Amino acid sequence: MTQSRQSLSYVINCPTAWSVCSMCQSLCILIILVVGSATAEESLLVENITILSSNNGAFHPIRNILVRNGRIEKISAERIIVENNVQTISGQGKFMTPGIMDSHIHVSIIPGLGFAGDVKAATYPEIADAYFAQQPRSLLYYGVTQILDPNPGTAWGEFESTPRHPDYFRCEVITAPGSFPAVELAPNVAEKIYPYVVIEPSPETESSSEIALLKHSPEAVVERIAERGGQVHQTLFRKRLR
Repeated sequence: MTQSRQSLSYVINCPTAWSVCSMCQSLCILIILVVGSATAEESLLVENITILSSNNGAFHPIRNILVRNGRIEKISAERIIVENNVQTISGQGKFMTPGIMDSHIHVSIIPGLGFAGDVKAATYPEIADAYFAQQPRSLLYYGVTQILDPNPGTAWGEFESTPRHPDYFRCEVITAPGSFPAVELAPNVAEKIYPYVVIEPSPETESSSEIALLKHSPEAVVERIAERGGQVHQTLFRKRLR
């Protein structure tokens, strides 16, 4: 996928070196992207490809697929006649499958270094930059065209700004003072990674102003997430022990 959710992406797998390389190396994935309004109007014909169907678990050999305006217009076992200016790709020996959705990924977490902005990640900025540059490319290479991030942290904007990346759905975290997961981080880091905090009137918050409490009401927090483009939210509160 790409920045535009109206654009088209699909995956062609060609396991041509299965007996020579390891499984990861043998799966050669070509991501064909139709990006933006200009290229979305172009046409593409893929000939003689095998389709792997996720609907019935079957495969359909020797199919021709015509794409117009970012949409699959026609799939046929017969040859499709098109204009001379239509780009044509040979799918001989290759397989077309739907893109994969990863429904639980954190684009702001660097394996071994934690969240972007945390102490470890900030100590090795070159490693962090290299990881964030490569991450969307690796996802696309292995056929992931859509992701849901239930804890986006602070680097999700960097992910979405890359030229090629899977479609990104952001699920923000709503928490409360002293609650998981913010309690696991230093306060100054937690404020940046988990800015959506609900504070309800209680004896512990009597000193807070009415304006501050309204800013941190559940309604105000959800509205702020929506204004900033979050599609989903999850609520994480620590259970109070009495």
